[in-house]
Order: sequence, then structure tokens, then C-alpha cells
Amino acid sequence: MFLLLSCTELQSVYIFIKDKTIFAPLGTTFFSLLIASLFVVAPAQHNVDPCKIYEVVDDYYKCGPEGYFISEEKPFCRLVTSPMIVGRYTLVGFQTVVCIHNCLIMRTGDYLTGKTAPLGQATCEELNRVNKEQHHPQCYDACGFCKINRKDAGEEFFDLVNPAYCNKN
Repeated sequence: MFLLLSCTELQSVYIFIKDKTIFAPLGTTFFSLLIASLFVVAPAQHNVDPCKIYEVVDDYYKCGPEGYFISEEKPFCRLVTSPMIVGRYTLVGFQTVVCIHNCLIMRTGDYLTGKTAPLGQATCEELNRVNKEQHHPQCYDACGFCKINRKDAGEEFFDLVNPAYCNKN
């Protein structure tokens, strides 16, 4: 099940975020959060942590502080949802980042639920490798990040991410 926003709704979300609100993932259970998560806005006073999903997943898989979810994805999530970075996105950049987020959640969810790997048999090392070498480059390419203007994603962010994930699939 996926929650899709219309262009008008997405533009409204983008405008709210530019006004210093924060993201919150939707969903009620572990896998619905993992698979159907989509950025929406919530007032800053609610202290919603959009990156909490990675702690929840790590609690289940127990990869620990050096594992993929805590050492890689949670810090990256904090970066892409930080007001400093979000404030630099254009609407195109914001749409692209939301697309990448959803793509990564879907691919990781498919992997962890056994659609692309045997359920429960993925090791932490394998998960880290698959996400870095396959999921990230595939999602960045599929969402058009590698072809957008540097200014759409914020030049510093684009320059950080582009060499890591573009032209790798």
C-alpha cells in the first residue's frame, strides 16, 4: 500500500517544509512504516523524528551501532531532513528526495520481507552491501537525481551525493 501525493499536495508539503516545519513518516506497524513511509509535515513542537524508523528496524535486525541502519541510513536521513538542507531544495529537488526516500524504503522493505532475499536470512553485512551497491544507485537514478540541476538539491548536497551514487548501476 502506498500513499501518493498529488502535485498540489506535494507543493503544499514543500512550502510547509520551507517554513521550518519537520517531516514525519506515516504508518502504524513496522513493515507499513518501512514500505509505505512518505514524508509529511508536522509542527515542530511535536518533536517527530523522521529518522526513528531506522532505530525501529535495527531493533528488529540487531545490526547495532556499526550496522547499516544506524551508521549509514539514520545519519543520512538526518542530513536530508535538516532545515539547513531542506531550505536549499527547489520543488524539483524536494520531489526528487521524496522519490528517493520512498524508493529506498520500498527496496529495503522488499529485501527484508523476502521478496528479493530469503526472509530473515539477510545478514547485516549483506544488507549494508546491497543497499550501498544496488539500492542507493538504483533509486537515485530512477528518481532522476543524477540528472537534475545541482541547484535543485542544493549544490553542496548534490556534490556530496552525486559521486557516491550516480553512474554506479
